[in-house]
Amino acid sequence: MLSVVEAIAGTGSVAESVVAWLTLPLLVWFLYLTALAVHTVFEVSPFVALALAMLPDAVLLFLLIVLLVAASL
Repeated sequence: MLSVVEAIAGTGSVAESVVAWLTLPLLVWFLYLTALAVHTVFEVSPFVALALAMLPDAVLLFLLIVLLVAASL
């Protein structure tokens, strides 16, 4: 939804920049809720819960890096 608002705002506009900066607190909120759920379900320390919450993103980033390196060979 935020991408649609960014597209409507137009490139290089102040509104696009504001919407782009609004995504950061949204991502932090999502990560907090995911870590809280992991902490509650698995009863691990908060730091381990945060690491487990970030694991799917880390795996996707690793796969993207591998694909980019393979494409450049």
